[in-house]
Amino acid sequence: NELKEIPFRYKNSIAATIRVFLDVAVLNYIQTEGLEDSIKTYYRCELRDVILKKRLEFIKANHLSGKSQVIVSKLLNPENEYSLDVLNGYIHSNDTHYSGKQFLNGFWDFLFPLFEKILEINEE
Repeated sequence: NELKEIPFRYKNSIAATIRVFLDVAVLNYIQTEGLEDSIKTYYRCELRDVILKKRLEFIKANHLSGKSQVIVSKLLNPENEYSLDVLNGYIHSNDTHYSGKQFLNGFWDFLFPLFEKILEINEE
């Protein structure tokens, strides 16, 4: 519902918000599951220094299964239409060719089963 309140006239605002929400959701999952020390040991740095892609790779390989693991695999594949690279483009570049409402709704729908798993939320 919060995303619906963001005026669509701001280019990339909704798309960037989806990227930030994914980042926060993954960080929350890592903290909730007590995985901070495992990730810090694996990557030999502080958790805040581990980029989202690496955090996703870690939880995919070690803690996810089924549909959630498939979604993360697709998200990590830059050839996929709904990829982390596309989301990063909203944050780190001026790319707007994937900023239409239909595409962003599709991206959210693609990610929602992962959010259900890692945030333990259910659709109403």
